[in-house]
Amino acid sequence: MQVNLLNILLISTLVIALPLIQWMRGSALRDMNPTEARVIKNWLIFMIAILFLRAVVGAIFMVGGVSHWSIQKFYPIRIAYPNYGILGGLPYVVIGFIILAYLPSICHFISSNRSRYVLLWAFSVVLSITFGGIHGGLVTGNIGVAGGLDHIHDASLNTTIAETFSTHTDRITGHLEPGYKAPHTLSHPAGSLAYWQLMTHATSPIVFSLINVFILSLAFPVVYWALRRHHPDKDTIQVIIGCMVTPAILVYGRSDDAVSYAFAAVIMSISYISIMEKRYLLTLGTGVMLAVAINLSYAAFILLPALITFNTKEQLKKLWTHIRLVTPHALIITVAVIIVIGITQEVLGYSYLDAFLASVNHNSGSNIVHMLGDGRYWVILNDRIMAICDFLLFGGPLFLYLFYKLLKGADWNIGRWHIRNIALAVLMLVLTINSNGPGEVSRPWGSIYLIVGLMWFTELLKHEDDDTRWWIIRAQLLWALALQTTLNFSW
Repeated sequence: MQVNLLNILLISTLVIALPLIQWMRGSALRDMNPTEARVIKNWLIFMIAILFLRAVVGAIFMVGGVSHWSIQKFYPIRIAYPNYGILGGLPYVVIGFIILAYLPSICHFISSNRSRYVLLWAFSVVLSITFGGIHGGLVTGNIGVAGGLDHIHDASLNTTIAETFSTHTDRITGHLEPGYKAPHTLSHPAGSLAYWQLMTHATSPIVFSLINVFILSLAFPVVYWALRRHHPDKDTIQVIIGCMVTPAILVYGRSDDAVSYAFAAVIMSISYISIMEKRYLLTLGTGVMLAVAINLSYAAFILLPALITFNTKEQLKKLWTHIRLVTPHALIITVAVIIVIGITQEVLGYSYLDAFLASVNHNSGSNIVHMLGDGRYWVILNDRIMAICDFLLFGGPLFLYLFYKLLKGADWNIGRWHIRNIALAVLMLVLTINSNGPGEVSRPWGSIYLIVGLMWFTELLKHEDDDTRWWIIRAQLLWALALQTTLNFSW
């Protein structure tokens, strides 16, 4: 039965890929708006590459059987299962396509209203809850990981928040039993589990998920406030919506990771203003918020280098000028983080560094250095391919087009390279190399989509006319709808 299903998978993959290839060779793309044609062509090339990889894996399965080595060592796309709740989710699919059809009008109404900040928050809430409903209905589809038994088990181990912090490292290392069951808990700081503990004791799973939605949605008005101080209002609202309809944000925006996404977006927004306008009090607030964020996710550490590189339009030849500008801000943020971590250790008996090292040690078997030592080269290759596919699948056409434009505009004169473009390239390289397993890009690193969107979309979209901008953003939302309607990624 399983082999028959794999036969169907292989044949259907080829049936989809061949017409796509033939259509790309026709005149349809040549007759389109050049920007729209490039977006479609780039995305189709990416999808055909994924379909080809699926066909290769399907062929290996057919020859070697489901137990073949390839099932553990080569799966070059994100693994998911069909959305079995689609019948209960059909009303929300319809709502999603209505939003898609009227998206420019909705955004014009929001931006022209005096209560635009509240409406922007409310629109994000509706959009996120609607996307959850596609997976089986308003309640079932929006609960997801909030009902995970392993997470609930970990959140019930301690009676107080203080005890959660003080015992966190010992439960990871096994010096205190019972230990944690959820991989999420083992790889996150104590603040993440404390948040789970608070929510599971005070709310139901659906309320927990909705609170995550409400918190994430608060980030978009803050981003809007920051960008409109230095960019036209029309450009700003399009950037916000472009970030909001990113597939990763819509798919995972109801999990507790959404709180980390919100912190990332708010921190980047505030630091953008504090650096651009040299407002050091805002920088201090950024440091305090970053200290909270790194207690929710170790990945939040990436925000510190992001803060001091992504906020500039300077070229590499002006690097020293940029360093002089951002150094005071970097020092203020660093000192604030160190002070808050020290207070946490003094008051709660929680060593952030010890917990981090314990998590690293617990997951050492899956890091790239350990795998290289074991000779697990196929697994390493597989995970890197998965990381790239994952990032682009959940980034959507808009992100792929962004990378295309950056590559197309590359200059052989290194001195003219933009500092933030170099920072983006380094970040993507780190994500690709350091990914420890399939599917671990879009969730813990989901905030990267908001950061990149905030800092790059304004520059990308300002070169296009208004209709083309909205076409690109709607293509992004259409992909998110197609992804969410057909598949369930077990967020």
